[in-house]
Amino acid sequence: MPEENWKDGFPDEIKNHPSMENLDGVEALAKSWVNAQKLIGKEKLPLPTGADDKEGWNMVFSRLGRPEKAEGYEINKEGVPTEVSIDDNFIKVLRETAFTLGLNPIQTQGLFDWWVGTEKGTITQMGETDLATRQAAETELRTDWGKAYDQNVKLATTVISKFGGKDVQKLLSSGYANDPTNIRLLATIGKAISEDTDLLGEGGLPTHTPAEAQIEIDRIKGDMKHPYYHAEHPEHKAAVEFMQSLFKMVYPEGAK
Repeated sequence: MPEENWKDGFPDEIKNHPSMENLDGVEALAKSWVNAQKLIGKEKLPLPTGADDKEGWNMVFSRLGRPEKAEGYEINKEGVPTEVSIDDNFIKVLRETAFTLGLNPIQTQGLFDWWVGTEKGTITQMGETDLATRQAAETELRTDWGKAYDQNVKLATTVISKFGGKDVQKLLSSGYANDPTNIRLLATIGKAISEDTDLLGEGGLPTHTPAEAQIEIDRIKGDMKHPYYHAEHPEHKAAVEFMQSLFKMVYPEGAK
């Protein structure tokens, strides 16, 4: 309960001071005095009058540790992975932004470390996505091309290296090379070129895709004059071996 007339012993200028209005007794007065003593000797931080008080906010920011200039922030880049790209312009913008926001060096370094962490996470996720896309493309093409997979991929990469130029190579490195449609197109271009010139330098294209091999099988089966059907023909043995190789291309687990 509040003490009755506890202020009567004080002079009027103290008893009627606004700071005494919320005190309900000697104990409350003593606590207020102790708390005031704790602040004695400490530097006071004036509060800005409002959002437009630039001078007031600049004083607060300076008192809280903001350097005098944006260049005063020292950014520790130790331990940043090489895959995280950081140039001088990024650091310049970071410092200027931190200065404008009134951040101290600890806050600014924390902001930088947070950004590096998010970049690392993004790069890791992109790498995992790229790997999954690349594996899916390879599975699809191996199913489609069979034993001709390695040969056709080599054709596609040879077309890029010989005719694509840096711009095309850069475009493909950004993810387009993981698209089976693009790889098929490049391989088809390589085959067309190889009909007139040995693009791979390996004496032609010895391996067919299952679909191409089946077309060749059907062609031979439909030609009863082919050496394959005539044991006495001098090229019969070679024709049989060629036919067997075609079956292996269509049925990789064994010729029919």
